[in-house]
Amino acid sequence: MAVTGTDRHGAGAAVVGVEQFARRLGLRDDDLDRTPHGVAIALGGGAGAAVCAAAVRPGLAEREPPRDRPRRVLVCSPEPGSRSDLATLCTAVALERAAGRPALAVLGGTAVQPSAAPWAAVVERCARRDARHGDDGRLAAELGATLALATGTADLRARLAARFGSGGELDPIGVPAVGVGLEAACSPWLSSCGPTAAPALVHVGGDPARGFGSPSTIAVQIAARCADLATLEVQGEPALGLAKYCDLRARADAGLRPHAAVLAVSLARLTTRDPALVRWVETVRLFGLPVVLALVDAGDGAAEPPDLRELAVGLGAVTAVPIPVTGRAPPRLGAALLDAMELGVETFRFATPGRAPLDERLRSYVIRVHRATQVLWADAALRDLAVLRAEGVAGTDGDLAAVCVDWPADQPVADGEPDGQRAVCVERLRRWTGAGLVSAELRPVAATVSARRGT
Repeated sequence: MAVTGTDRHGAGAAVVGVEQFARRLGLRDDDLDRTPHGVAIALGGGAGAAVCAAAVRPGLAEREPPRDRPRRVLVCSPEPGSRSDLATLCTAVALERAAGRPALAVLGGTAVQPSAAPWAAVVERCARRDARHGDDGRLAAELGATLALATGTADLRARLAARFGSGGELDPIGVPAVGVGLEAACSPWLSSCGPTAAPALVHVGGDPARGFGSPSTIAVQIAARCADLATLEVQGEPALGLAKYCDLRARADAGLRPHAAVLAVSLARLTTRDPALVRWVETVRLFGLPVVLALVDAGDGAAEPPDLRELAVGLGAVTAVPIPVTGRAPPRLGAALLDAMELGVETFRFATPGRAPLDERLRSYVIRVHRATQVLWADAALRDLAVLRAEGVAGTDGDLAAVCVDWPADQPVADGEPDGQRAVCVERLRRWTGAGLVSAELRPVAATVSARRGT
């Protein structure tokens, strides 16, 4: 399985072959809901395009997958502003051609128009409610995470009931009768995407800043059921988006842990040994994953340095492969990905302890992923932590020991201060009952005046 990022500058889609995709993936007629047939949706902030031929019923995820062939999981995260949806789709095409086995792209649906998708409509209504009440999008992020982590309609109903009451309805926040359409909200769309016309599942995605910018658990499980290989889209700043997926989602999606990673980056970053790229590769390596660099602005006929592989190895990656702007997947990309996945079969590891008090897990995450030399706690965060401990959800055995980090979009993850010191402050901890985790708001300490205690 492969995880890649969302393109912000992609071209239009070719609309062919979705019915063939369904047959090739072994989908039966009763697995599909053809109601949304022909609905055009925009991906990646309107930069990419897809056409939905059918919704895949969420019950498919609960069926036991065939055991005759091993699955492989590949994770990829994009450079901001790159043609990363093109990288996502090229990765799926390259894997299928190289392996001769079914491959599937799995994309987040955060940019889908609310009028087109049930899940997007729910999140949009919540966002409007947040704006009226001055909540700055936090409730919409929480609901997006709840939708993305649900494993089916019954599970989503239980999560909504735990969060909002009213039998799982969302009337308290002004979103009426969601319970009537829970199956539709839980159903990924089988689509034909990009200039490669690659098969893709599109579903939810979550907020890449406050939540996590990766596809839903249901879509991932369906991909594992139908395809031997898949590319999973991860959005957001690479060091953070990929770390969130590996540390949070890989715990939730048991049995679907990644075997390797793809970073969609520019050729210039590689040839100049950009410090940001060095940090991104090092972040991936925290999780024990081999790294392949997909060069999204090379391979279109321009001159390429002859030593791309040597440059990549010098940064700690396995190799670097250009992706043409035409969307044609180069044969060597598939071979490189398969080789990397074989290297990473037994090497994945979590960067933070799985069974530790919430504050210890958060401190470990901030030090390793955000490269902090000191972790400070604001007074409000200390009060939040005390409440969570009193509720029994912040200890070693707490149900909500998982942490989802909220890093401000206007504060890039720096390589450190000139003197090598970097302090990060935990400002707030919020319990996301429906999603089953705690949201932690972080800020660089220079932008915070409320820090009281360091750890």
